[in-house]
Amino acid sequence: MIINDKFAFTKDSVIIKGTSYPISAIKEIGFSTFNMKINFVPTGTNYSFTVILDNGDKIELNNSLGFFTKKMVNKLGHAYTYLKEATYKARYTKYIQEMNSQGYFEYSSGFSKYLFYPNGDIVKGKKNVNIKRAKKEGFIWYGTERGIPGAHYYSTNPTQVTISESKRKYFNSNKISIDFTTNSDVFFSILKKLANE
Repeated sequence: MIINDKFAFTKDSVIIKGTSYPISAIKEIGFSTFNMKINFVPTGTNYSFTVILDNGDKIELNNSLGFFTKKMVNKLGHAYTYLKEATYKARYTKYIQEMNSQGYFEYSSGFSKYLFYPNGDIVKGKKNVNIKRAKKEGFIWYGTERGIPGAHYYSTNPTQVTISESKRKYFNSNKISIDFTTNSDVFFSILKKLANE
């Protein structure tokens, strides 16, 4: 299926900017939908589709600078559904193997880096929370609500997870929020695994 002149995919491959790669080369994939409101009045929807390969090559399609037709949104949704299902096991296994071989794995989101450990510890800089303790004594909160006075934004895809060892949701320094812009399906499974083992 051809998405646009920069990205296409087949049953077994993805084509990024004219170069074909096997589907197994996909390291991360994401598709986010953000509904925007100003003064609680809907003003539009932002879409972002991302594929990152093992070699670092990346394609990111979003409508921040233009308008996506309904047909384009449907094509991106179809691409995301097919590719995430076709690559789920390989993407999941890569993180687990990395954690088993070096004692942790790393995930980057924006300018932040997170380290995940088999005992349930999640580290961001000097912050450290344990997801097992959070499950028993605090909370694991899926979804986002972000805004500024007069403008309210929220995610219709709950890609952000907040983990806290305290039950306080606000004014709580003992928590970590992670925006899984890619591989959210894999990370939700890994978080569940770490919390329950």
